[in-house]
Amino acid sequence: MKIIYIDSCILNHSSINDILSEYEVTCYSHISLFLDALPTFLVREKMLIIVDCSIEFDMKMIKLKKLNYLRSVSNGFVQLILFSDFSKVRVGFIEMLLSPNYSLDKSLSIEKLKNVIRKISNLDQKSSNDVLANHQNEQKKLTQSEFNYIFYLLHGMSTIEISHELKIGIKATYILRRNIKAKYKLKSLTKLFSSLVYE
Repeated sequence: MKIIYIDSCILNHSSINDILSEYEVTCYSHISLFLDALPTFLVREKMLIIVDCSIEFDMKMIKLKKLNYLRSVSNGFVQLILFSDFSKVRVGFIEMLLSPNYSLDKSLSIEKLKNVIRKISNLDQKSSNDVLANHQNEQKKLTQSEFNYIFYLLHGMSTIEISHELKIGIKATYILRRNIKAKYKLKSLTKLFSSLVYE
């Protein structure tokens, strides 16, 4: 099985190669470098793509969608793992956008990470879902409405504009914002926005 590790911090590349030395690991600093290196034909070998969400948020959302597309046309050969700190709202947003097969928190020990990847590589999709239930991130995930709120917020829309786009009342829009801030322990809209863009 081929493992692709995507992380903007190049220092992590050698350590991940050491940790997963029993596999063929290829590291990339950006999703676009990986997508450019892919052959134009369909992927026909088992591939596990680990995306570390410390990748800067300025990457185009279309690149995340391309990863999803690659997985959808691969007939189960490609599986995505989101590997990050799930206490950040930005990671919750990317998780909704990417819809990974698995979400693993960085708080896992190295040995647990190895075991999880070993289980993924040895089992089919249905079995590995059962085995990995204990390793999935425990944080509350964003709902579709919360995801849409953040999406429109990132596009510079005001609360009134967001409520029109979502076809809900302004009070419901404020409730969405309040729920997002509560899930990620943010005190203000400014903190929410800065945690999406700068952290």
